Amino acid sequence: MTKRILLFLLGWALLFASCDLLKKEEDSLSAPDMGTASSLPLYTGSMPASQTEAKQLFLDAKNAMDAAMSSVMANRVLASINRISPSLNQIKGLQPKASNSGTYNDVYPIGGGTVTVKGNWSESSSDYPSQIEPNKTYQIKMTQKENQTANVSGVKVPEYSTPQYTINGKYIFILDLNITITLTTDSSGSISNATLSFGIAVQMGMAMTVASTEGKGAKFIVAFPFEYSVSNVPITSENAAQQQMETELLTKLQNTQAILKVYDNSNKEIYSIQCTLNELYSMSMEEGE
Repeated sequence: MTKRILLFLLGWALLFASCDLLKKEEDSLSAPDMGTASSLPLYTGSMPASQTEAKQLFLDAKNAMDAAMSSVMANRVLASINRISPSLNQIKGLQPKASNSGTYNDVYPIGGGTVTVKGNWSESSSDYPSQIEPNKTYQIKMTQKENQTANVSGVKVPEYSTPQYTINGKYIFILDLNITITLTTDSSGSISNATLSFGIAVQMGMAMTVASTEGKGAKFIVAFPFEYSVSNVPITSENAAQQQMETELLTKLQNTQAILKVYDNSNKEIYSIQCTLNELYSMSMEEGE
């Protein structure tokens, strides 16, 4: 993937010396409940002989699944980053927004099986003031919530090449995003100062049975939380600070740890493998579509 993995995890801003940031990281957020190995169907084939082989089987199957799903899940929150890092000149272009909400209940045929996405979403923001007065302070608040579960049944990927992986299981993605933009005007009514406060809580997980045409199979469960907030980040007409924070955030995400549990058909834990999110999601510093 490209730098768009930021959108899958939707973070913002790490502490660095040149910015007046208040960093807050909590330990209270838990990983989503992915169920137990006994809830996953049986696989065919033999258990990988080592942790390295098991992790590679999982990653190869997951990457094939991600490629097949493409825009089904990964791009749902694509536009969100544009609401997170406005420049000072863009502030006046903000438009009033009403609260919106909806549900997901979609079935996608993929690889001879189905991916069923269910869940709900909501977003809201306060109105941009209709009249800007001198020497005033205004706040614009925005929230976004997502709760999605994708159930994967009998999917075989990739469809037209080998090795092929039969996948059954589920993905979970839960997002709670809060943004506050504070604007201060000078005596002429022009915006003299703008700051951003941002908080995010993300819970993600995968539980899947994988069987490959090369004769290997296993049950896999991995889940993790990510929680972060910053306050009073200056918004300027130059976006270098925002870009630097995005880079530093991506570095933090790359190094965040998660534990991949591997089970056999008797639901016995065979391996417990420490991974970074960089390994799980192939994060890149490159820009891309």
